Amino acid sequence: MGKKATSRKTRRRPRINLSACIREYLAGKPDAKPAEIVDYLYADHGARVSPQYVSTIKSNTKRRQQHLMSSDPALQRLQLAKEFCQQMGGVEEAQRAIRDWATLTQ
Repeated sequence: MGKKATSRKTRRRPRINLSACIREYLAGKPDAKPAEIVDYLYADHGARVSPQYVSTIKSNTKRRQQHLMSSDPALQRLQLAKEFCQQMGGVEEAQRAIRDWATLTQ
């Protein structure tokens, strides 16, 4: 008896969520270029996507994050606090500056 014919579906690789893979990669490397992400997807998952597709996912993700930040005042304050700490060189430096400012205004 010969080999049983396998259907095309059984020979396919399991499907992966390419958008989720792109967002996951961007979480680790937010400054990654689309070509770099395309190379990663092909090397790790064997998936062929265009750099334009990666750019679309990247911009949609960024737009969604900006929308969430602009809609919640608490998140806006946290973002401002984060930027202030980065400008001051760290949390301790920012706290020291705030304490100094508080003593000057009293």
